[in-house]
Amino acid sequence: MKTNWMITFAALLIVSASYAKENAGIIGGKLGQSQKLAAGDCGPATASVDLDINNVRARIFTGGDMWWDLSAEPKYEIPKSSEDQPENPSSLFAGAIWIGGIDAQGQLKVAAQTYRQTGNDFFPGPLDENASIDAAGCDAWDKHFQVYGFEIDSLIALYDEALAANPGQPVSLSPGLIPANLINWPAYGNPNSELAGFRNLAPFIDVNADGVYDP
Repeated sequence: MKTNWMITFAALLIVSASYAKENAGIIGGKLGQSQKLAAGDCGPATASVDLDINNVRARIFTGGDMWWDLSAEPKYEIPKSSEDQPENPSSLFAGAIWIGGIDAQGQLKVAAQTYRQTGNDFFPGPLDENASIDAAGCDAWDKHFQVYGFEIDSLIALYDEALAANPGQPVSLSPGLIPANLINWPAYGNPNSELAGFRNLAPFIDVNADGVYDP
């Protein structure tokens, strides 16, 4: 009887210690509906791409979620199936990026969507200087940008060949020789990208140190 009482008391201690506590020093309550921020009149992100590398095939979206097809089918294969075979069972079903932080006023802000059943917490595209974006911007950026290592290697090889042929002379490669993924990379000042403009977006190695991306 005494043993049972001790076990019960210990269990109560564990349960009481597991309750969530308030954030110390945080001022403010829940946001009202009129205070909640939205990405203009942007619609839900739709673009997806499969990360098809080595023996993995995993689907990602521009809306912060991944590993599913926006319905009931998981899309995370390890090992991946070949194109002419049925998909292998997926080891994961759906995931999403969760981000939280406290603003200057002490208000907790969280983006942590699950299955989009109660809305979308992420929208594609960079914010402007006023931390805003509109529907046109979201639509334009609702896409993925990818580049392959062999594309970079081929460009470096072309550059080295041109430099060896004309030592000490500026190298200028025809755009037709440069892979499209590198031409359209959304980096600062890319003259070939209507989206990039002069915003610090995708990283790049600035070979000539002029601060501008030029493939």
